[in-house]
Amino acid sequence: MLTRTKALAAAVALAGGGSLLAAAPAVAYYSPPLIMVAEPQSPARLVAGGAAIDITVEYSCTANEGMSLSLDVAQKVGRKVATGQAYDYVSCNKRTQKTVLRVKSDGTAFGKGNAAVTTEISGCYSTDYWWSTCGDDQMDDIIKVKK
Repeated sequence: MLTRTKALAAAVALAGGGSLLAAAPAVAYYSPPLIMVAEPQSPARLVAGGAAIDITVEYSCTANEGMSLSLDVAQKVGRKVATGQAYDYVSCNKRTQKTVLRVKSDGTAFGKGNAAVTTEISGCYSTDYWWSTCGDDQMDDIIKVKK
């Protein structure tokens, strides 16, 4: 079965881009010349007793104006739900890169276990003053949180 990620990796390889992410669930946008893909890596790491978690995100993109990357996290901790968001604007070089986003808790501390993550990407590829291709996409995933 051809997954979204495999199709994207093949398209970028054909377009002369560098290597992309391994075949696994990832959020992707494909409309040449704009290609963007991002995947939160598991496990995330607890920070400051659960006040935050660090999530490594592996990404690749062709957006010549960079790509915005955001994470929304929710995790059931006992009878409560810990939530938080993080955002970064990353540069694109057609190669696989990594960045770490620190997701700060909105109140309830994060804990060990599974967490739901919504990853959203957006960016533009401009060819001249008058023309550009812009896009965005999002995907839900489950990651593990460890100490």
